[in-house]
Amino acid sequence: MKPIEKWAGLLALPAIIYFLIFTVYPIIGNVILSFQKETFTGALVWAGFYNYHTILVDPFFGLVFKNTIFYMVTVPFIDLALAIPLAAILKRTDSKVLLLLVLLPAFIPFVTAAVAWELVLNPFYGPVYYFARFNWFKTIWMIVIMDVWESLPMSALFLYAGLKSIPPEIEEAAKVDGIRGIKKLMQVDLPYILPNILMSLVLAIIFATFTFDPIFVTQGEVPPMSNVDLAYYSYQQFFTGLIGYAAVLIIIMSVMSTIMSYAFVRVLRGGPSNRPAKRTTSRWQSLASKFPNLEVPRPVVWIVALIYLIFFLFPMVWIFLESIKTSAQIFQIPPVIITTTPSISHYVSAVIQGMPFLISSLITAVGVMLITIFIGTPAAFAMSRYNFGGDKLLIYVLFVYTLPSIIFMLPLYEIMNALHLINTFWALILTYPVFVLPVVIWLSYNFYKNFPKHVDEAAQVDGMNLVSAFFRVILPMSMDGVMIAILYSFIISWGALIFPLVLTYSPFSMNLAAPYGAQTYSIFIGATLGHESVHYGSLAAASVISLIPPAILLYMMKDRLERMYRVGGAKG
Repeated sequence: MKPIEKWAGLLALPAIIYFLIFTVYPIIGNVILSFQKETFTGALVWAGFYNYHTILVDPFFGLVFKNTIFYMVTVPFIDLALAIPLAAILKRTDSKVLLLLVLLPAFIPFVTAAVAWELVLNPFYGPVYYFARFNWFKTIWMIVIMDVWESLPMSALFLYAGLKSIPPEIEEAAKVDGIRGIKKLMQVDLPYILPNILMSLVLAIIFATFTFDPIFVTQGEVPPMSNVDLAYYSYQQFFTGLIGYAAVLIIIMSVMSTIMSYAFVRVLRGGPSNRPAKRTTSRWQSLASKFPNLEVPRPVVWIVALIYLIFFLFPMVWIFLESIKTSAQIFQIPPVIITTTPSISHYVSAVIQGMPFLISSLITAVGVMLITIFIGTPAAFAMSRYNFGGDKLLIYVLFVYTLPSIIFMLPLYEIMNALHLINTFWALILTYPVFVLPVVIWLSYNFYKNFPKHVDEAAQVDGMNLVSAFFRVILPMSMDGVMIAILYSFIISWGALIFPLVLTYSPFSMNLAAPYGAQTYSIFIGATLGHESVHYGSLAAASVISLIPPAILLYMMKDRLERMYRVGGAKG
């Protein structure tokens, strides 16, 4: 091994150690746990295939699996159907403000998004029920709406990235041939961005298959088990003490996720799966040629854009309007749309009662951000510049990226329990990078692909080794890529729900000298929601407060949005 390769290995070593402890071991640990069951004393004993046999006699497994498949099929294809015209609108308008507003739902905590829709669709006091007279809480489509609202912006972003990357010569050739508007989109643009379409579809499938937050938020409002999927059901089994059975459910999810991850990696790495057969291409061209060869009038484009914006922004506007109403106005029928007597009492309550949770979220998000940046970016640089680990390491990172975080729930709980870190900041700071670090490495890997080589070469000529050159020269010059990684790292950590539910059980003690308790603001929002008595005003105010850090960060990054999608695009 060359000396430079050894230094590259040293850069990647912390990330590799982390993956070995916190991802490889949990994957193996789930298999071991699936053959065990918990006794009345809490001890785990060997149970053979008992937990696997339980699937056959579980009266709810069939419904739960059916719900999972339903989400997996409906959400991605609705996403794609809506993302294609939205991406075309974003390209046609070329408005950064519109792009920023469209992206906002993708960067707010999932639990906040679910709460916003819970207040909008509520069958007692929600505006949608009052005006449409349809109770969405009686149908599984409510979860589909919430999932689409969360995932559609990123799907549209991937397609928009593809449309923006179409070479000028292709655009000019279409113009010379007289192909424009809708016909050009169908006949020229979509075939060119097929890799983006496939990647968007696979990611939407993964996102929808393992839905958690919307189901958690709506459990007290819907018929029992009516919308539960495998992810939430495994969480339920864990908290009822059926750890072995929960592990079996997680293994089923792991198999499903592995298949989808394989498809994702094949698409991302440019494998045969994203190359349509000539016969398929010919049929598509024949179909596309039947679309009208005309440009949609600009006023119509903006009208459709306005409809999209209403869909994206109305839930957030509604929770703000709810948050400044008095309690009497919140429960008034017909619903009060805009109060004439705004009140900040709910915000005062949400801040005073939620301060320990806010502090926990901030400490955790900042801690995770620092860890993932300082071990993720060096690893990404070594992998990108020196091909450290080859395709195998990159594929494993992408594989972990596509796994749902709940897959790691049980073994990580066992690790944190053995280290006596349950209900501490460290339990969250050490485990969150499981689902944050792969994102940071992937984004940074793409960034360093285009980083000038002469920078690190000059640093080494000056006598620096590769590690020193990276931290003293390269990292400070990587602010565009680092800021993008910081944005994703902070926002993902800020809104996490599953790990705080599993690894914490009390709020921060507000004693920095002897800190104890680490429940985050996502837990506070869930507690405000409750299952018996819902304080809608405080719930709305807490949800609005949870939007503030992501909104500020997204605004600060507005001038980097184009760099963001190019760094994280399909052609890494």
